[in-house]
Amino acid sequence: MKKTSAYQDFKDTLPLALPMISSQISYILMGAIDNIMVAKVGVDELATTAFCNNLYAIFIVTQTGLASAASPLISSAIGSGQNFRVGKLLRHSMVLLFLFSLFSVLGMLFVGSHLEWFDQTEAVNNLFWSYFPWLIATLPLVALFQSQRQFYDGIHHSKIPMAYNYLAIPLNAFFNWIFIFGKFGIPAMGIYGAGLATFLARLCIFVLFTKHTFFNETYEKLYRLSFKKFQLEKDIWKTIVKLGVPSSCQYLFEVGAFATAGILAGQLGKIEIASHQIALNIGSFTFMVAMGWSFAASVKIGGVLGKGEFHRIREMGFNHIKIVSVYMTIISILFFSFRYQLPLIYLDNEEITSLVAKILLIAGVFQLADGIQAVSIGILRGLQESLRPTIITMVSYWVIAIPLANYLAFYTDFQLIGIWIALAIGLSISASGLVFLIHRVSKNIGEVGFVSK
Repeated sequence: MKKTSAYQDFKDTLPLALPMISSQISYILMGAIDNIMVAKVGVDELATTAFCNNLYAIFIVTQTGLASAASPLISSAIGSGQNFRVGKLLRHSMVLLFLFSLFSVLGMLFVGSHLEWFDQTEAVNNLFWSYFPWLIATLPLVALFQSQRQFYDGIHHSKIPMAYNYLAIPLNAFFNWIFIFGKFGIPAMGIYGAGLATFLARLCIFVLFTKHTFFNETYEKLYRLSFKKFQLEKDIWKTIVKLGVPSSCQYLFEVGAFATAGILAGQLGKIEIASHQIALNIGSFTFMVAMGWSFAASVKIGGVLGKGEFHRIREMGFNHIKIVSVYMTIISILFFSFRYQLPLIYLDNEEITSLVAKILLIAGVFQLADGIQAVSIGILRGLQESLRPTIITMVSYWVIAIPLANYLAFYTDFQLIGIWIALAIGLSISASGLVFLIHRVSKNIGEVGFVSK
């Protein structure tokens, strides 16, 4: 049987992946604009938004992992000719994500009421509640947006959520300009205004996006999306939960590790947390490309699975790993080459710029591992393989990386650099374990057929 080259899979996947990648980058652009505009108010304000967003990331990415189960399931349903199952998957996913977002709200309120756990500076603690409540208020909006986005990704219409994500960027910047600095007679609100702007931008986009989804006659005719006479179906609910909860844990373990690293950096001082946040924001741009490709790979693998083309799965999976590996190698070279110039995008502070440049040397080294583990998780999610990837990511980050980061940061002279060294080690271990798992699963799947884990 003729093999498909990595280049062919690249061409076939690119039209689907580009909007997904763009959507991921749009989130980072919105955060970057917030950081740039808040940095003009002061370093303490930037450190506060960094700390708040680290906490927020733990909850929002957990929601993302839960939502991500829907797109490969939708793609698989279409591949097997079960179009009306698509509407059921969307409705159940939206209900699940909304309920989960309410628990996330309670979780964020609980965490925010115990700031003494995190040993941040007095300035950060004083500014915390000026910004954090607005992030909490966005959780249900983001959850419902994410569940709808997975529907569009699953039916290969990913340009639609991409367009709405990019509409949010100038809208958020405009609201920032008004409320942070005070325009049109509105007093300058500083960091409070940044939070308010984020909430208003997300609210506007959610309303417009939801209207587009549920007032579209074509989608209703093809997939039956309406909530009229909606009833929970045990098998649909069980399928989403079975894949979504482990996927959610996978994202939680990685992003939670980076968020915890940010909290550790905050304990070192405001220069360290500001440097950490800038380096993380720069790295996030490149990682979002790998993440977007991971979503596309998940949909593609899910479609092949639904059609029963088991012989294609191993070949396609490793082709996606090759594609992301080439991209991340190029990014590593760019990080190394422009490590002193990139921090200047955010602010001109010699101490912070020097520290960020050192971090980017390490970030450049682990870019390859970061990309491989991201796309591997997507491939395994497309195969509806859930438990074993969760164990691999948990051990890599929480048994190895975070304890090592704590040791290197506070018991050696490495300090912030030590935190990033530990994260690089955790990423490398995770990537190696996930690739080995793909090797094992894909080797046998054509012989024994597919069995959900």
